[in-house]
Amino acid sequence: MRTRAGPLLLGVLLAGSGCRFDGRPAAPAPENTLETDTGPDTETGTGPDTAPGPAALEPLVDHVVVLVLDGLRVSESFGTGTSDVTGGETEGILPEVRRRVLPAGALMVEGLATGITVTIPGHCDLLTGVRTEIGHFPTPAGAGGYRPTLPTLFEALGTSGGPLLLTGNTDHMESLGYSVYPGATSSSGATYELITSPEDDDQPEPHDAQVLEQVRARLADDPPRLMVVNLHAMDLAGHYAEDPTRYAANAHEIDSDIADFWDWIQSRDSGLAGDTALVLVADHGRHDWADEEKERLGELAGPDYRHHGDQCQACRRIPMFIAAPGVIAPGSVEGTYTLEDLSRTLAYMLGVDLPYGSGMIIRDALESAPTVDDRSGTYQVDATETAQATWSWTEDRKSTRLNSSHLVISYAVFCLKKK
Repeated sequence: MRTRAGPLLLGVLLAGSGCRFDGRPAAPAPENTLETDTGPDTETGTGPDTAPGPAALEPLVDHVVVLVLDGLRVSESFGTGTSDVTGGETEGILPEVRRRVLPAGALMVEGLATGITVTIPGHCDLLTGVRTEIGHFPTPAGAGGYRPTLPTLFEALGTSGGPLLLTGNTDHMESLGYSVYPGATSSSGATYELITSPEDDDQPEPHDAQVLEQVRARLADDPPRLMVVNLHAMDLAGHYAEDPTRYAANAHEIDSDIADFWDWIQSRDSGLAGDTALVLVADHGRHDWADEEKERLGELAGPDYRHHGDQCQACRRIPMFIAAPGVIAPGSVEGTYTLEDLSRTLAYMLGVDLPYGSGMIIRDALESAPTVDDRSGTYQVDATETAQATWSWTEDRKSTRLNSSHLVISYAVFCLKKK
């Protein structure tokens, strides 16, 4: 259980300002519970280069493959009960994954997307370990017009050897291979590859099963250290298919393909068995407004699960699963875990520190206790283009975080100490 670690100041991050709505600066945080890293001083070249954390870690796995099940709700994946999309039991949508994959890893029962519940911010949270405060959307200037503000997992791995790949069947991902943090360049991040249709090279591959085939081929040829794959057909069908239930049907169609993919990773032929982690996670869920559906839809086309993007429970709750034999302890993990937590956990497993990540390592999912301290807090880049943060630690150096109960602010965010 996570509890408060002393008197803390809670607030909402406002880009470019303090933590108050009235424009006045927030009160300073208690000195005895906080440590502040103001990041590198770009003018004098002095000051700490990273957030508190280890200089080097030993990797627990050589490769991580993240399959992002775009827009898949818990009620159509790893939940229980009845899906209002199919009218049948949730367990019947991904039966092979449940039977052949879930027993090999840790299922986070309460996985959450705490930021903006749309595709690019969700991926940005996963890749940076920091909740995105503004939407990163493609613009007429191109999908690369907006990049993450803080360094990504790809950049943390950039000097550790081995290729890094961001791929899938949507061009939404193109902007997320590296950040705009000072010093970051395309060479320090991931290669982006859009998987296209064999009938039209200008169009994304419409079938997620074909995406998995190409991912498998790439892993067999030159396995990346980190490979983040967006499977977009589910979300696309939810939004635009003439029959909106196609969303759940597309999830069911890749059920056996995902299970076969995991079986192949664990086989001798793959060359990946024993040193590769598989992650199944969604970037966001979808609306489930229940009795309020008609009123809240307004002029939007129904049903409610055609859409997502607010802070309803079904948009925020996401499937979250990690498998890595010998590293991840199989079973269900209780408690609330976010995309930021998953990000920092993957960084730890890959043997790198995610210096600006505000998440906590998912300790209960690991076979052995982590060798690093936990922390809680947040980073934000200020007007001088340096990152500033306030961290909170407990007396035994294991930080704790206050969780709310399905509110817009899902966990405590500590006000930034300004220069």
